Amino acid sequence: MSQGDDAHEMLFVKSGVVRVTITKGVIEFTVKELASGAHFGEAALVQKGSKRTASVVTVTFCHFELLTRDDFWGILQD
Repeated sequence: MSQGDDAHEMLFVKSGVVRVTITKGVIEFTVKELASGAHFGEAALVQKGSKRTASVVTVTFCHFELLTRDDFWGILQD
């Protein structure tokens, strides 16, 4: 998932490690690493038309669970 991409879902890290980076000009900065139990992309659930504010790459083999904006709002309406 890359900085600037359209954002439609958030992800939960079930296992493994991911690296979160941001790019300013031509320089890439590591913001943090996230491991099992962490999540990212939550802004996508509440801000329609939002863009990814950071890139996320796997550092190790990972398993994720995904929550889409449509599923999130469906849960809230039930």
